[in-house]
Amino acid sequence: MMKIVMLTTLLFFGWNRWPWPTNDGDRIVGQWYSEDRNQKYEISRNGTTYSAKLVWMAEPNHPDGSPKRDENNPDPAKRQQPLLGMTVFWGLTYRNGSWIDGKTYSPKQGRTVDCSLRLRSNNELELTGSIGIVKRSRTWKRA
Repeated sequence: MMKIVMLTTLLFFGWNRWPWPTNDGDRIVGQWYSEDRNQKYEISRNGTTYSAKLVWMAEPNHPDGSPKRDENNPDPAKRQQPLLGMTVFWGLTYRNGSWIDGKTYSPKQGRTVDCSLRLRSNNELELTGSIGIVKRSRTWKRA
C-alpha cells in the first residue's frame, strides 16, 4: 500500500512539474533567427501576452568597438540604449491560432507599429507589422 501511495504522489508531483506548454500560444516561445540570420530573438510569455527581445547580433558593435545603439529613436533620451537586449515586440495575445494586437519597434526606422504573428510551420514564424492598411511581413526561423 505504501508503494502505491508513494508512486501516486511521485506521478502527481512529477506530472505537474513537467515542462508542458501551458497553452497553445506557447508554441512560439524560444529563440528565433531573423530572415537574414544576422539577429536572434528570444520570445517569452509574460502573463497572458508575448514579447521578444534581441539577444544576439552578428555585428553588435561599430568598427570602433562601441555597441550599436538605438540612434533613430524619436525619443532623444533613448538614443544611447544598446540594441542588444532591446525589446522589439510586446503585448501580443494568442487568439484562434494567431498572436495579435501587439506592437513592434524597428530601430532602423525608429518607429513603433502594430504587429501580429502566425506560425507558418513549427519552424517558421511570420511577423507582420502594419500601419493602417500598409503591411510588411518578415519570416523568422527557429534557432
